[in-house]
Amino acid sequence: MRDPYTVLGVAKSATADEIKSAFRKLAKKHHPDQNPDDKAAQARFAELNQAYEILGDAKKRAEFDQGMIGPDGKPRAPFGGMGGGGPGGMGAGMGAGMGGNPFEGFGNFGGFPNGRDRRRPQAADDILSELFGATFNPSQERRKASRGFSPPPGNDINLTVDVSIEDIVAGRAEVALPTGRSIAVKLPPGVADGQVIRLKGQGYSSPAGGAAGDANITVRIRQEARRRVEGTTVTIEVPLPFDIAVLGGKLPVDTPDGRIGLTIPPMTDGDKLFRLKGRGLADKAGMKGDLIVSVRLMLPKDAETELRALAERLAARA
Repeated sequence: MRDPYTVLGVAKSATADEIKSAFRKLAKKHHPDQNPDDKAAQARFAELNQAYEILGDAKKRAEFDQGMIGPDGKPRAPFGGMGGGGPGGMGAGMGAGMGGNPFEGFGNFGGFPNGRDRRRPQAADDILSELFGATFNPSQERRKASRGFSPPPGNDINLTVDVSIEDIVAGRAEVALPTGRSIAVKLPPGVADGQVIRLKGQGYSSPAGGAAGDANITVRIRQEARRRVEGTTVTIEVPLPFDIAVLGGKLPVDTPDGRIGLTIPPMTDGDKLFRLKGRGLADKAGMKGDLIVSVRLMLPKDAETELRALAERLAARA
């Protein structure tokens, strides 16, 4: 057991307020709930409690400073006067005729049963309860820390979330959790359909006071009627006006990167596919896939008479 002043990082001349402040700061930092699965932090927390049991109590601190008790809080036997055969040595220490018991009364040293005050200073309990909630049980926490144990965490949340192409491009999606909270989930580059994103500490809270569970978000990429995603390739279907199909021109197309004007050559068939390199979604390395534009010929509804006459002339030529 180390010197309690060293454990709390305070000087021997420190005031009671300075000792209390140091304990608050270190106990909050090394509490097992703040450091799950960290055995060193749990051992440190137990050591801090032991140090404050001594320095947080004025009487025990005075006894420690005078060498009456050790850093573990147990009394030290006064062996200094038993070293020799002179007046301060063994003969004098044992009493006349060797009839006395030199250790008599040591069992109640300091007025406490078995030489140790096993009551924890109330101030330490108050500090820990203040830091970690009204339901904090310091005695129970000390037992847990000494065993390297922390309260069990809360349950995980398992949720499937639909994400759009726009969400993937933006790299984030809003998710409503069953706990009633809404959070923004970061979508990594190259996120794939069925990929699970784990959000630590976003699950259900622990009724036992442990860490919150995690939220496991399964990504489901939304497949729309006219937009499909396969890996980093995006396929979209775009209506092709009759006049642009015949005469050629610029066709407005909404891509993941924004709207562009796709050049349509004259006399374009209605089942034509246009592949635009690097206009798709990014992979994990940041390289973008392709955008495939499938044009669908649209006949003008306000030109039925003209189109019918044209069709009849073409049919007569055949």
